[in-house]
Amino acid sequence: MRCVILGGAVAAIAGSAVAAPVACPAGLKPAAIAEVFFRQDQIGAAGWRKFVGAEVKPQFPAELIADVYGPVRKADPAKKDMFQREDAKALFVVLTGAPDAARRLDVVRAAYRKRFHENPELLVAQQACAAF
Repeated sequence: MRCVILGGAVAAIAGSAVAAPVACPAGLKPAAIAEVFFRQDQIGAAGWRKFVGAEVKPQFPAELIADVYGPVRKADPAKKDMFQREDAKALFVVLTGAPDAARRLDVVRAAYRKRFHENPELLVAQQACAAF
């Protein structure tokens, strides 16, 4: 499993989310959104709930988590490449410009690696508009 790391991008976006030059419609404010996708194939529902309670909630109490499914490339000796569909969880966090937001996201990702001996599959950070 390879993890796409955009840590520098998260830090840059998170640190500038409040003052970002994003044109937002009335009622919305500029913010950064971080999305982290976590494999679930060997974790189980109880393990995931414990992880969220112990590691995610303390860092991001207002997180949004969704079930997602995605293709993962698997090497197959009989075929050149093969895609397999796997269950995953997506963590969506609105980063409001707090200076330690990127560090807290790294804490969650490191805890996942330590607890489940796997890397989160993907981290995506982007500018957005949000209302709180």
